Amino acid sequence: AEPAEPAEPAEWGIKLDSLTIAHNDGVTAGAGGGGALSAASAAGRGDTTTTADTTTADSAAVSVGEGLLEHESALEFAESLSTFLQSSAGGRLVYLDISYNQLGALGMRKVGGALDGHGCLRTLDISGNAIGIEGADALADALVHNYSITKLNSAVNRLKHTGVLVLCNAFGPKQVVRDLDLGFNEAHQRGAESIARLLHVYPRLEALNLEKIGRAHV
Repeated sequence: AEPAEPAEPAEWGIKLDSLTIAHNDGVTAGAGGGGALSAASAAGRGDTTTTADTTTADSAAVSVGEGLLEHESALEFAESLSTFLQSSAGGRLVYLDISYNQLGALGMRKVGGALDGHGCLRTLDISGNAIGIEGADALADALVHNYSITKLNSAVNRLKHTGVLVLCNAFGPKQVVRDLDLGFNEAHQRGAESIARLLHVYPRLEALNLEKIGRAHV
């Protein structure tokens, strides 16, 4: 008989197709780096009050509400999420919303490393995380080696014109992004020029949100 596959770590729960852990921008440093992800997987098992829409025995869409990171630093969360994305449980995600968690550049670097080569993810919402120019560089590194993401929201991230330029340079013949949101990134005229060049060399875009790209979100 063939050897059985190793069991999935218990803390990951069932395999997820969709995961939302958003609007925890009041994150403070503390213990429990895997708290929010543990809550998500517990929701998939049905043993918390966190909502889970389970469509099959091993597939679910999980949404973790606001405030679950109150005892968890943003960097700890990013490290836990990176580990999860590289597991077989997280490797099948097609939708990931981690908006407004104040990950910053270091958190984006952690998450970006796990997105590099992730073959299933279609939608990524990383908006409202104040990743800045360094975080844009990390996101661009991930995009260069990702050929599955079709919808990317990187609005409200303090990218400025340099960060927008870095992201625009990540799009090439192997990328498949069709829907891009870069609103509220303080990019101004030079950022707009980078986007104009992107539209010239990257014809796959079907939807582009540049709402108030020259301003910060208030």
